[in-house]
Amino acid sequence: MPCITGHIGNHMLPPPRWFIPLDTTVQLFTGIVAVAVALYALRGYRWIRESSLQNLFMAFMLLGIAFLVNGTTMAYAFNEHIPFDQTSGSGMVLQVGFAIYYGFSIVAYGLLLYTYCRQWGSVAAAPLGPLVVFSSPPLELVIILLLGGILLAQLLREVRPGRGMQGVVSLSFALLMASHILILFETGDYTTYFLAKGLQLAGFALMGVMLYRVGRRR
Repeated sequence: MPCITGHIGNHMLPPPRWFIPLDTTVQLFTGIVAVAVALYALRGYRWIRESSLQNLFMAFMLLGIAFLVNGTTMAYAFNEHIPFDQTSGSGMVLQVGFAIYYGFSIVAYGLLLYTYCRQWGSVAAAPLGPLVVFSSPPLELVIILLLGGILLAQLLREVRPGRGMQGVVSLSFALLMASHILILFETGDYTTYFLAKGLQLAGFALMGVMLYRVGRRR
């Protein structure tokens, strides 16, 4: 994951004692947006007591915590000059952060898949927890597959009549899946990385807008 500091001309500005690089700021901001989506889902659940909204709340709260933890540990690693692949000593803090990010993300998307496919979704997602291998590309593939299942189930729901705002939900999950596909193939290029994060943030924001509009109608 790229880390960016400011510069003047050809001279890099030395960061202060505690500095949050731009990519880490994006992670933290995405976490805040995910928590906001979770709170909107919780408010909707309190109004209509629909279990899908409760699952949406738990899933996005897990995602929010995952991004906040990952962003915080990335900032710590940057300021302490810890390589992302270090697995001993202080590097364990970073690896635990990555483990929480991937573990919580997989559980969150597994929960959403379970919401759509109650008969088999939980069984499919349950064995994924032990697969956390610290920032391993295969985990991005696991998340992509889960999002693909969610998107397919959402598109099947969309064909039913009387499903207002479902197109926004489908677009939200499509953006999230596209972002993880870009992250899977990202090789340190700033453009690809921030495009992926922008799509991710847009996906969360669309979900928040949908929940807000649904709440205003009630």
